Amino acid sequence: MASHCDFDEMAKAPPFTEVYPGLFMGSKRALDSRDAGLFDVFISTAAEIKPPQSIMGDFASYHILLDDKPWKFGDHPEEVVELVTAAADVAMMVRRGKKVLIFCHMGMNRSGLMTALTLMNLGYTWQQALAAIRQRHGCTLSNQSFVDSLPFAQSIITAKP
Repeated sequence: MASHCDFDEMAKAPPFTEVYPGLFMGSKRALDSRDAGLFDVFISTAAEIKPPQSIMGDFASYHILLDDKPWKFGDHPEEVVELVTAAADVAMMVRRGKKVLIFCHMGMNRSGLMTALTLMNLGYTWQQALAAIRQRHGCTLSNQSFVDSLPFAQSIITAKP
């Protein structure tokens, strides 16, 4: 379980960090970073934040609509399946050498969930994925309902042929 979160401290955290070679997790501040040009793929997991659009076709953008509220994944397991499938696609991009930024508003929960699912598709257990993400900042994945969905997601990933 995550410790008490200091949101002022979180707002001062780096706008993005690399959690796996080529896989970055961050907040919407990453879009304003002078380093934003290093990414090949932008994935917004915040319903309220559209990912940037490339005019020149030099990067790809995806929008995964998530709300950062308690989530009863057991009531809608198909949503977890959809997220796991999307994360498998992200993992494939990373394996192919793309630099992928997964972000949300604060860089805590929604981006944390998608990053964890991607790490799990890259071979991490859900516990290893959670530890890797929380190493970034103790507040990440403080939404316990997201954390509670990870073992179920692991069972889906493990069952894939």
